[in-house]
Amino acid sequence: MSHLTMVRTEFKDREILKEVIKKVSLEFREGGIIRQGQQRTEADFIVKGPNGSAIGFSWNAKERAFDAHVTGNTHKSFLDAIRTAYAREKVLKEGRRRGFVLHQEEKLEGKGIRLVLKKVV
Repeated sequence: MSHLTMVRTEFKDREILKEVIKKVSLEFREGGIIRQGQQRTEADFIVKGPNGSAIGFSWNAKERAFDAHVTGNTHKSFLDAIRTAYAREKVLKEGRRRGFVLHQEEKLEGKGIRLVLKKVV
Protein backbone atom coordinates (compact mmCIF):
# COMPACT_ATOMS: atom_id res chain seq x y z
CA MET A 1 0.00 0.00 0.00
CA SER A 2 1.32 3.43 -0.84
CA HIS A 3 0.17 6.96 -0.37
CA LEU A 4 1.23 10.45 -1.34
CA THR A 5 2.09 13.04 1.25
CA MET A 6 2.76 16.72 0.54
CA VAL A 7 5.21 18.26 3.01
CA ARG A 8 5.18 21.95 3.95
CA THR A 9 8.64 22.78 5.20
CA GLU A 10 9.15 24.48 8.53
CA PHE A 11 12.71 24.72 9.83
CA LYS A 12 12.45 22.98 13.22
CA ASP A 13 15.48 20.69 13.43
CA ARG A 14 18.53 22.80 14.27
CA GLU A 15 21.10 20.15 13.33
CA ILE A 16 19.57 19.36 9.94
CA LEU A 17 19.21 23.07 9.15
CA LYS A 18 22.86 23.65 10.08
CA GLU A 19 24.02 20.66 7.98
CA VAL A 20 21.99 21.75 4.94
CA ILE A 21 23.13 25.37 5.18
CA LYS A 22 26.76 24.26 5.23
CA LYS A 23 26.21 22.14 2.09
CA VAL A 24 24.27 24.78 0.12
CA SER A 25 25.92 27.99 1.30
CA LEU A 26 28.93 29.84 0.02
CA GLU A 27 29.63 31.09 3.55
CA PHE A 28 28.15 30.08 6.92
CA ARG A 29 28.62 31.20 10.50
CA GLU A 30 26.83 30.64 13.77
CA GLY A 31 25.45 33.64 15.61
CA GLY A 32 25.56 37.30 14.72
CA ILE A 33 23.43 40.23 13.69
CA ILE A 34 21.57 40.67 10.41
CA ARG A 35 21.24 44.34 9.40
CA GLN A 36 18.90 45.88 6.90
CA GLY A 37 18.77 49.64 7.06
CA GLN A 38 18.06 50.61 10.68
CA GLN A 39 16.67 47.19 11.55
CA ARG A 40 18.89 44.70 13.38
CA THR A 41 17.94 41.08 14.03
CA GLU A 42 19.93 38.57 16.05
CA ALA A 43 20.38 35.30 14.18
CA ASP A 44 21.41 31.78 15.19
CA PHE A 45 22.86 31.11 11.72
CA ILE A 46 23.94 33.56 9.03
CA VAL A 47 24.35 32.50 5.42
CA LYS A 48 25.87 34.51 2.59
CA GLY A 49 23.88 34.16 -0.59
CA PRO A 50 25.39 33.90 -4.07
CA ASN A 51 25.08 37.66 -4.61
CA GLY A 52 26.65 38.64 -1.27
CA SER A 53 23.44 39.41 0.58
CA ALA A 54 22.63 37.53 3.78
CA ILE A 55 19.96 35.24 5.17
CA GLY A 56 19.70 34.92 8.93
CA PHE A 57 17.90 32.08 10.68
CA SER A 58 16.64 32.73 14.19
CA TRP A 59 14.62 30.54 16.54
CA ASN A 60 10.99 31.62 16.95
CA ALA A 61 9.93 30.08 20.28
CA LYS A 62 6.26 30.88 19.74
CA GLU A 63 6.14 29.03 16.40
CA ARG A 64 8.76 26.51 17.54
CA ALA A 65 10.57 26.95 14.24
CA PHE A 66 13.39 28.93 12.66
CA ASP A 67 12.44 32.12 10.82
CA ALA A 68 14.44 33.22 7.78
CA HIS A 69 15.40 36.92 7.66
CA VAL A 70 16.45 38.00 4.19
CA THR A 71 18.50 41.10 3.43
CA GLY A 72 19.22 42.75 0.12
CA ASN A 73 18.35 41.02 -3.11
CA THR A 74 18.86 37.45 -1.96
CA HIS A 75 17.59 35.20 -4.68
CA LYS A 76 14.38 33.40 -3.76
CA SER A 77 15.79 30.34 -5.53
CA PHE A 78 18.68 30.21 -3.03
CA LEU A 79 16.26 30.09 -0.08
CA ASP A 80 14.18 27.54 -1.99
CA ALA A 81 17.30 25.36 -2.40
CA ILE A 82 17.85 25.46 1.37
CA ARG A 83 14.18 24.67 1.99
CA THR A 84 14.18 21.73 -0.47
CA ALA A 85 17.43 20.26 0.90
CA TYR A 86 16.14 20.65 4.47
CA ALA A 87 12.85 18.90 3.63
CA ARG A 88 14.73 16.04 1.94
CA GLU A 89 17.07 15.50 4.89
CA LYS A 90 14.26 15.75 7.45
CA VAL A 91 12.08 13.21 5.61
CA LEU A 92 15.02 10.80 5.25
CA LYS A 93 15.98 11.16 8.93
CA GLU A 94 12.42 10.55 10.09
CA GLY A 95 12.05 7.68 7.63
CA ARG A 96 15.22 5.98 8.91
CA ARG A 97 13.95 6.39 12.47
CA ARG A 98 10.79 4.52 11.48
CA GLY A 99 12.57 1.78 9.54
CA PHE A 100 12.36 3.12 5.98
CA VAL A 101 15.09 3.53 3.37
CA LEU A 102 15.24 5.71 0.28
CA HIS A 103 14.09 3.67 -2.70
CA GLN A 104 13.74 6.35 -5.39
CA GLU A 105 14.32 10.08 -5.73
CA GLU A 106 13.15 12.35 -8.53
CA LYS A 107 13.60 16.07 -9.07
CA LEU A 108 10.28 17.55 -10.18
CA GLU A 109 9.72 20.50 -12.49
CA GLY A 110 9.88 23.68 -10.48
CA LYS A 111 11.36 23.37 -7.03
CA GLY A 112 10.00 20.09 -5.72
CA ILE A 113 11.36 16.62 -5.21
CA ARG A 114 9.69 13.23 -5.06
CA LEU A 115 11.01 10.70 -2.56
CA VAL A 116 9.88 7.09 -2.42
CA LEU A 117 10.72 5.32 0.83
CA LYS A 118 10.34 1.59 1.44
CA LYS A 119 9.97 -0.22 4.72
CA VAL A 120 12.92 -2.44 5.60
CA VAL A 121 11.74 -5.85 6.82
